Amino acid sequence: MATFAIEIPDEQVERILTALCANYQYNATVSDPNSDNPQDSIDNPQTPYQFANEIVRKYLVENTVSYEAKLARQQAMNSLDAAPVITDPAI
Repeated sequence: MATFAIEIPDEQVERILTALCANYQYNATVSDPNSDNPQDSIDNPQTPYQFANEIVRKYLVENTVSYEAKLARQQAMNSLDAAPVITDPAI
């Protein structure tokens, strides 16, 4: 399996993580799955780094699927015969 890697200068990592977490609504605490009280919370077991990694992977997947769907639609449209002729006999 191939690896896709990017390099970010050390002094920019926190800036980028902060932006991703803010833009995609990372929460430092989450509801406690072991509690019946919806007000109970725990520290988020997913770190900001893990969250950012997930967001970037989702972005790549969603963009790939979107592109392929657009391409498939265009190919389907190109393969259609001329539009059907539909008339109104009352006119």
